[in-house]
Amino acid sequence: MEHPHGGFQAFHGFFPQREKRYVPGDDNGPLTVTSKTDIARSIVELIKMAIDNPQNVPSRIRLAGTCRTPAEIVEIFNRAANGKTHIVLVPLSDEEAKVFMTRTI
Repeated sequence: MEHPHGGFQAFHGFFPQREKRYVPGDDNGPLTVTSKTDIARSIVELIKMAIDNPQNVPSRIRLAGTCRTPAEIVEIFNRAANGKTHIVLVPLSDEEAKVFMTRTI
């Protein structure tokens, strides 16, 4: 989630100055967003589990801070901005996404 390569940068189709979020495909597909803080806390908990009882530590784990659709993420941004932004979600076809990312990046 954090800058410079987080999910809310132009690199991922998010342009707050334009009040647009461009996404390829369906805007209802969920995205997993995890912060460094989520990862750090999870590692600490796994270490504590390993110290207490190593058999309780799973061989594989999956971390996810939250799972939201692009539409939900835009709604959260707009609500958090208290009316200062009105970000609009712009779904793109696969071909439009290729052209967009080639021209934008």
